[in-house]
Amino acid sequence: MRLLRQAAMPAAVTLALLTISSCSAGPQAEPTTPPTSQESTVTTSSCTGSGAYRIVPSINGSTPPLPHSGQGREFTPRIGLAGTKVDAMPPTANISIAADAPDPAPVFYDGMEVGSEATHNGYTIKVTSICDKEVLFDLVSQPK
Repeated sequence: MRLLRQAAMPAAVTLALLTISSCSAGPQAEPTTPPTSQESTVTTSSCTGSGAYRIVPSINGSTPPLPHSGQGREFTPRIGLAGTKVDAMPPTANISIAADAPDPAPVFYDGMEVGSEATHNGYTIKVTSICDKEVLFDLVSQPK
């Protein structure tokens, strides 16, 4: 009987230790993810990286250039980027469009958002991505 008590004692101690170690000192904290600032969400949602044409502030014209107008090269608009406001709600871009003919004066489109369209000399562009110092757009239509 004494042998049985000695064998049972370590088992009881082990069981007690397991029970104690599984208890917590208080409520378990839920795992959390780091907070995401609204600005980074906005930047990510507006900076899609999609679009066939790219404009940056330092270059007058898009990469690649728009296809030439059937009326002649001087009627083909050049798209320029005056600036972006990626921290605005919603993010915006200020774009200029100019062609040598019929009037060389640029037309300014301020506050363009993703999805906004602008038309000049029969060309229509649609803003598809607004990033810091870069805007991408698609050509929606052009004159024949």
